[in-house]
Amino acid sequence: MERLVAHEELEPNRVSNCTDVAPDTSFTCEEQAQQFDKCNADFIYLYSFCLKSCGRCGGET
Repeated sequence: MERLVAHEELEPNRVSNCTDVAPDTSFTCEEQAQQFDKCNADFIYLYSFCLKSCGRCGGET
């Protein structure tokens, strides 16, 4: 069984890489973040889904 490890460092240029990639086609990133409060769910956080909607782009004001 493969072990998952969370990244310890952010990419240095994460702002330019900021995307909203949903984990599947059932719900948008806005729905995942706002309606379902899923930003801290393992499947969203560990696989870097919905970075923009979850406010994980860094450097945003």
